[in-house]
Amino acid sequence: FQQLVAHVADGHAYFSTRAAGKKVDWTTQHEGAVRNKTDALRSLRETVEQCAAVSSSPAADLSELVAGLAHANLHYGNMIVYLR
Repeated sequence: FQQLVAHVADGHAYFSTRAAGKKVDWTTQHEGAVRNKTDALRSLRETVEQCAAVSSSPAADLSELVAGLAHANLHYGNMIVYLR
């Protein structure tokens, strides 16, 4: 479960960086570094803040942020199954 949370954090980082106008490749920076619940939550919080900061910029590519939201929603569905 924590690996999935870290994967979502990687998605946030990827899509928010693209929304800021930078071309990047997907990385597993957060997923590879998470060792426990605290790490997973820290990664998720940091990347949510990153998304919020980018979304407040008038130059942000909102289509990238919407794609990131779709990615997060997909995995929210996975998490619901795990939690049941």
